[in-house]
Amino acid sequence: MARINREEAKKFATAGNYFQLKDDGDTALVRFLFDKEEDIDNFIMSVHVLEKDGRSVDVDCLRTPEDPIENCPFCQEKIRLQVRFYIPLWDEDKQKVVWWTRSRGFIDKVIKQIREVDTESIAGTPFKIIRSGKAGSFDTSYEFIQQAKKADDKFVEDFINPKELNPKDAGLIELDERAMESYIETGKLPESRDNKKESSKIESRRGREVEDDNDEDVRRTVRRDNIRSRR
Repeated sequence: MARINREEAKKFATAGNYFQLKDDGDTALVRFLFDKEEDIDNFIMSVHVLEKDGRSVDVDCLRTPEDPIENCPFCQEKIRLQVRFYIPLWDEDKQKVVWWTRSRGFIDKVIKQIREVDTESIAGTPFKIIRSGKAGSFDTSYEFIQQAKKADDKFVEDFINPKELNPKDAGLIELDERAMESYIETGKLPESRDNKKESSKIESRRGREVEDDNDEDVRRTVRRDNIRSRR
């Protein structure tokens, strides 16, 4: 069961781990923390979105595409299901790992960019990302400019142990069936012994945007084809 302690709860109240370009013309120099294209599959998740007082949190769905709906209490309750793409980035300016949470429509955009990389590892090529669209706009788009002159022979392991890259650091919560059933009954996330006071309510992911949740492909009911669920 993915219980939330005091330190984990803080992640929902800070934008420190999250990547954002907040307004039109904002830019950043980053590296995609993938060594090869197949690594992307580890960061595409089907999640249930819990909402309270205008705030939201993502909970990993318990079903795989082949599983019956009975395997996930949230699916049985028809709690909103969406596809998230949790993109691990190395922020060249901040010199730290940050997470960019996007919808399914962003997957092909990223794949198109990384297929143009000439370095042995995708992480060896920095990209400049430019935002087009004012803050709050649903018409926001992003331009990716490969910085070939700054490319090197680095791999993901030169920035972080690849095994430590986990969408939980982007705010994803994992619950088992019992915890989901408890939430359905009480509207509260499970408490830990060290966090009985702090984690009784859903915490927000303040400062994190999923702007393209308004894409047409996200507004439609999410099909589970080809979506992998991490266990």
